[in-house]
Amino acid sequence: MAKRRNYSAESKSKVALAAIRGEGAVAELSSRCSVHYNMIAKCKRDALDGMKDTFQRGPGKDRANHADQIRRLQAKIGELVVERGFFIQSLRPLSVGRRRNMIEPKHKRLSVVCQSRLVSISRSTSYYQRSDENPLNRLLMQFDR
Repeated sequence: MAKRRNYSAESKSKVALAAIRGEGAVAELSSRCSVHYNMIAKCKRDALDGMKDTFQRGPGKDRANHADQIRRLQAKIGELVVERGFFIQSLRPLSVGRRRNMIEPKHKRLSVVCQSRLVSISRSTSYYQRSDENPLNRLLMQFDR
């Protein structure tokens, strides 16, 4: 079985440039460069797509800023994790009722599940509504004493 050939980026770019310039038919380029015609079409297509990206974003500006942006975002994530930990630890001494009152069911960004997790109570506890005892039951409980 024949081993697959790996072409360098330089040779692919030469083939793509020749195909874009129209320096011959695809079959002629295929025999001259010893490359299959499907490879020529793929190199040409990739070169044209890459050219579009080059002119849309600007030459290398985003690539240099990309690493810096990732570094800043990772620092912000770390900062938020520390703040969240501090927030959760400072809420623990509060009673469950006070933490339950902190939950806003109609909050635009945070679901009730997320808010419950942040204030360290179960979701079902956040929905609990205390009901007063029926007056008849209260009367019966007084007789029990």
